[in-house]
Parts: sequence; structure tokens; C-alpha cells
Amino acid sequence: MLIVSTDTINGRNIEEIGLVDGAVSQLINFSKGLGALNAFGQGGELDSYTENIMNACQVAKGKLIQQAIRENADAIVGYRCVISEASNSIVNVYAYGTAVKFI
Repeated sequence: MLIVSTDTINGRNIEEIGLVDGAVSQLINFSKGLGALNAFGQGGELDSYTENIMNACQVAKGKLIQQAIRENADAIVGYRCVISEASNSIVNVYAYGTAVKFI
């Protein structure tokens, strides 16, 4: 499935099918990265936190793709992924875009 963040696909004529989306709320696993908190205090990245968020994005994107497949789409344009923190240990991820057919 071709997924682009732009509203068009160069060289292709497209017809909109409609909005497709996928969402996931995921518990962030801090236990495997507690040692990284020291790096965070020094301006470093929390690798385990980042990994959990990226995994949640992939799950939401997978749901988006499955919905597009059910709609017989050829591609998804205008792809976006929104991440919000529901609490200190829960992250919400919402992925959306427009399913299209090539014409």
C-alpha cells in the first residue's frame, strides 16, 4: 500500500474514497529503560520510550492500512500520525489519511 503525506501522487490521477484511520492507546514500558533516565536528565533521548511510541505508531498505521484495504484503496494520501500523552504511562496514537483509487 502506497502511503504519502502529500495530498497528491506525482504522475497519478486519483479518486478519493474517503477517510481511513487507526488508533491505539498503549502503556509505555518504562521498566526496561530506567537506566536511561540519567541520560534524559542530561538532555539525552529515552530510547525505550521512543521505541514504545514508534511501535504504537506502527500499530495505528497497520489499522489504517487494513481499513484502506477493506475499502479497495490503491493508496493513502495526506497521511498523518498524531501522538498525545494520556498520562505519565499511556500514549494515544491516531493515524489518518484519505484512501484513494488510481484512475
